[in-house]
Amino acid sequence: MKKINTQITQIMIRKINVSNNIKVLANIILNDAILITGIKIINGKDGLFVAMPSKKKLSGYYFDTVSIFDENLKKEFSNAILDEYYKCERN
Repeated sequence: MKKINTQITQIMIRKINVSNNIKVLANIILNDAILITGIKIINGKDGLFVAMPSKKKLSGYYFDTVSIFDENLKKEFSNAILDEYYKCERN
């Protein structure tokens, strides 16, 4: 299987006022070719964290529609999205 180098080429942050816990929705573009929408920045009990897009099942449980299996890559994505959020907050 061919390995593909993945880069975030754009991060779009949109503030929402739907919930006290959800601060913003984020969309990212990978390699100027793949769009992932519905990423959430949530204010949890231990601070802000990034949640991947999810859907609610009929049973009431949520499941991620996009998952990052590599922990280092997941941390890089989360840090990049949070950095962009903090940059927007300063402006």
